[in-house]
Amino acid sequence: MHKILKLILTASLLISLQLPAEIYEIKSIKEVLNHLDSREAQIVVFDIDNTLLCPKQDLGSDQWFSYVAKQNMINGLNQIEAYDQILPTYFHIQKYINLLPTESDLAGSVKEIEQVCDHTICLTARSLQLLDITIEQLAKNNLDFHVPEINRAKLDLPQNSIYQDGVLFCGHNCKGQVLKQFLAACHYTPTQIILVDDKRYNLESVEKQLSLVGIKFIGLRYAGCDERIAGFNINQANQDLVDFLSRYPLNN
Repeated sequence: MHKILKLILTASLLISLQLPAEIYEIKSIKEVLNHLDSREAQIVVFDIDNTLLCPKQDLGSDQWFSYVAKQNMINGLNQIEAYDQILPTYFHIQKYINLLPTESDLAGSVKEIEQVCDHTICLTARSLQLLDITIEQLAKNNLDFHVPEINRAKLDLPQNSIYQDGVLFCGHNCKGQVLKQFLAACHYTPTQIILVDDKRYNLESVEKQLSLVGIKFIGLRYAGCDERIAGFNINQANQDLVDFLSRYPLNN
């Protein structure tokens, strides 16, 4: 009888561990306020591209980068090779385009959130080469993120990853590992983390890593840019790239 009960409990535990993270969908950053709880020591973590900021045109956008990288993989490159092939052009474009807020009152919504939670930071898949440009673009849009106890940290990960001025730059590392390493580096353990990201797999990655260290997690999939992403036009983006490079040639 005890063996049967033990098997049932073990099976139940395995099933519970396999359940996907509870993730909510939001269309406005202000909806984050609905998930804040003053009884918790909460950090709100924001993705940047297609969550906080996006370019006016498709060229240089997250969806453009993903499309080109996918085509590179279809042509036989592995994931890292596919990214590395497009990155020089992507970096070059980012030097000359302006990013705009995904919502008209984005800065105001973020300030409201900051007044309720303990800290706000950004967690981006962007590479270190875009560190200065990214922080500059956030500042231009009146977005300021930071943890007072730490200004800069290099994280111990297979690929280079840095936290600076409120932004965690992941590069080729997964977001869950980067965030967990960051918390260890600043010796801070919140009771709960809220992640706002337009990509579900990033939410699931972070939830998995935080469950290993006993931190409660709320995942908010930002859907505010879904229509924009669905309307991506590769033909227009290709023409925009030709026009862009005629004005700003890419030096090899």
